[in-house]
Amino acid sequence: MNRTLVIGGLVALAVLLGLASWLLIGGRKPAPTSTEETVAQDGPMALNQVSIITKTGTTPSADNRSLNVLFSDFELRGSGREVRTAVFSTTWHVKLEPGERVAVATATVKGFMSSSGAQPQPPAAPPPATTPADAPATPADASASSATPATTAPPPAPVAPPRPVAGAGIATIFITVDGNTSSTQWRDTNGGGTDRVQTQAAVFSDAAHEKRNGGDIPVTVMVELNSNGSTESVAKISQLDLRLFVDNVPEPEPAPAPAAGTTAPSDTTAPAPANN
Repeated sequence: MNRTLVIGGLVALAVLLGLASWLLIGGRKPAPTSTEETVAQDGPMALNQVSIITKTGTTPSADNRSLNVLFSDFELRGSGREVRTAVFSTTWHVKLEPGERVAVATATVKGFMSSSGAQPQPPAAPPPATTPADAPATPADASASSATPATTAPPPAPVAPPRPVAGAGIATIFITVDGNTSSTQWRDTNGGGTDRVQTQAAVFSDAAHEKRNGGDIPVTVMVELNSNGSTESVAKISQLDLRLFVDNVPEPEPAPAPAAGTTAPSDTTAPAPANN
């Protein structure tokens, strides 16, 4: 009896060990690797690089009606098919005298844009003409060479430096002032780049939307640079000028509150008799 139990236990142990070995070795399947990065790059959508601009220097005017914002790193560079974006956003706190209100607020962006293309390749220079080395010299040639001194060829003219070639890069500038947005595209036509200026304004003519002392005006500047196959494209914002145009309009007086203890007069007129 005891021998039978021992043999049965050994058989059961061997079965369990075999099953565990099959699960660990034979039944194990390799886990699929993640393809999230590959899909993001090779799929129908690719993420573009976006930068948030935070390094600034500000200079307000003495009357608090203008504010100059300087940038040190508001610059985008790209080549080939790269698309890059940079955003700067701020809120301007209005400080005015009593009785003054904002009529118009403007934001002027000053920057630079350039885009260069590939330089054209110069044509190959023709090889210099040579004479056979084994050609015998005639007596006439010998007498001419002895009578005429040898002359050297003039040095080649210096090659002018290649002119820059304009690329196809495009910089799109978006300016938003208190929800009013405008956009424009900067392109380079000479390959050397030019300075640019763009302005956006917001008008506060609605009495329900007026801005007085203590009001806030949000301002956002966004630049999207599409290299568009160029060798190198550059878009740079150097400064942002904010300005307020103010008019003198007294603040509306609040409606007087009804006096305490007074009630509206009641209608004591007798009703008209009904017609029978």
